[in-house]
Amino acid sequence: SDGLTTRAHVHTEKPGEVLSYFMNFGQLLDVKINNMRIQTKKRTERLKEKPQAIVSISNGEGFKEIFKSLGVSVVLNGGQTFNPSTEQIVEAIEEAPSENVIVLPNNKNIIMAAEQAAKVSNKNVQIIPSKTIQQGIRAIFAFNPDLDFEENAKKMKDSLDSVISIAITKAVRNSKFNNIEISKGDFIGMVESNIVATGKDLLSVLIKTLKKSLSVEHSFITTFFGNEITEDLKKEIISILEEEFPELEFEFKDGGQRHYDLLISVE
Repeated sequence: SDGLTTRAHVHTEKPGEVLSYFMNFGQLLDVKINNMRIQTKKRTERLKEKPQAIVSISNGEGFKEIFKSLGVSVVLNGGQTFNPSTEQIVEAIEEAPSENVIVLPNNKNIIMAAEQAAKVSNKNVQIIPSKTIQQGIRAIFAFNPDLDFEENAKKMKDSLDSVISIAITKAVRNSKFNNIEISKGDFIGMVESNIVATGKDLLSVLIKTLKKSLSVEHSFITTFFGNEITEDLKKEIISILEEEFPELEFEFKDGGQRHYDLLISVE
């Protein structure tokens, strides 16, 4: 105060009432009102922003938790029989807490929509052309927050071929593939989308599929259980795999995916 003017700083939920009160004592000069709630929210949002963020598309609650635990910012539901639209992928990119966003489609049928979303978004977007969830998880392990955006994208793309993606599913209709007769309800073992084994028994198809895909350099297998695999069947699968392949290291997780009884990553 200089005897004629007084400076006041007030925190209030009702700025209008404060202004009315001070007008009883004279003229108001240079009034400035800040909404502290909005300022605090903006500051919190800035603190949450990351130099780089990852968006991943997946199928199943288990996989959603796995991706989140690995540092993925936004997990968008999608995959076999359900492909998210370009618009939905753009929304996920905008939701990501960074101007630099890496997108993992994790399905060959989603890559094109993801690439279109990258063109539409105003953010810096890199699409890692992962064709399977297994490739997507492998790519995340190649991510290094200390590297710059372009370096990370290159490392993640280069990592995709270092994993073999295996899937065990059921046939939904009678069909024929490479002279193999497949009946509705049969289990099908696929290696990188190629059918290598079929049969009525899941465990025997699983063993045949792995034996046709493994080589001496492989040492680690991760098995993701689908949403229809019971606890008893999980125990059977774990037991037979460890018995059949004692030289390999195994990890078992609940993916919760639909349509695929098992998704397997071989490294």
